[in-house]
Amino acid sequence: MKKFVFKFLAVLETRKKDEENSLRLLSMARRAHQHAVDGKMKSIAELQKMIETKRSGSKVDIHGLQMEQTYILGTKQKIVQADQGIFKANKAVQKAFRDYLGTRKKRMAMETLQRQSFEEHKRNALKEEQKKLDDLQIMRTRLKEDSF
Repeated sequence: MKKFVFKFLAVLETRKKDEENSLRLLSMARRAHQHAVDGKMKSIAELQKMIETKRSGSKVDIHGLQMEQTYILGTKQKIVQADQGIFKANKAVQKAFRDYLGTRKKRMAMETLQRQSFEEHKRNALKEEQKKLDDLQIMRTRLKEDSF
């Protein structure tokens, strides 16, 4: 019986590497998304801290008040920019996830093809073995008949 060799093994290996690469890209996109979310949370915490400091009622001159107001506006702009960054990062995650699913589907198709090919190889090997056994049985029967 011949050893099973999958004729598309190189393609299967390439598909596995593509899937690993897609998974790596998905991980990077998720990391970027999480970084954007963390940046927004940090800006919100800074804004809340500044607002609480402003409410504490400490006496501040006009210049200090203008600086606080400018800082608050700048922080609000950072939050809006962070929202935009989160939106873009979310789109990148979705795209990377779709790409990963596509490469995974291609790999699974090749593995299914390999499994079917192996099963066909086993069936053919069993047929061949059965044929040899039948031939052997016929030869034994003829030998017995010739000896009588």
